[in-house]
Amino acid sequence: MGRPKESLQIGGETLLARAARTLREVADRILIVGSPEQVEREGVEGCEWLIDSVAYRGPLAGLATGLEAISAEARVDAWALVVPCDHPGLSASFLDRLIGCQEVDVDAVIVESEGVWHPFPGLYRVGLGARARSLSEERGAGLKHLLREVRTKVLSTDVFGDVDPERINLRSVDTPEEWERYERGE
Repeated sequence: MGRPKESLQIGGETLLARAARTLREVADRILIVGSPEQVEREGVEGCEWLIDSVAYRGPLAGLATGLEAISAEARVDAWALVVPCDHPGLSASFLDRLIGCQEVDVDAVIVESEGVWHPFPGLYRVGLGARARSLSEERGAGLKHLLREVRTKVLSTDVFGDVDPERINLRSVDTPEEWERYERGE
């Protein structure tokens, strides 16, 4: 991207602040996990900040850090809603629907669109933290490795049709070109 994605702005609000605002509509507690240099905290008051304990190992390490922090206080079968900051179209109604798809006999709930798994936004059992940590320390292991090992419920985007008719909730901005297209409304 050439600059930290979380600091990109829409209407004077950073992507990180936007994600935190959306989460406040559906969650009581918000943890933000980032690398040591991610210090853009303006507009995201009331959140807890965690430094990724295995920095630069990607989303799996961040997931492990967050789940391990929660597991110190919650039951291992509790759920954590995990969202990325680079999905500017993410809505509370989408997250509410996702939360409603929890099941007793699964460990993770994610969404699939056009054959691609989207681990975030997703629901994860707090007890997965230790396994996520172990996998994050292995070279080449990623979130899909974890999701294949555990009982994962994969939802179709059809489940969200009425709350996401434009299918923007899963759209990430990972490159300058994607960001420009998003800003233009494409």
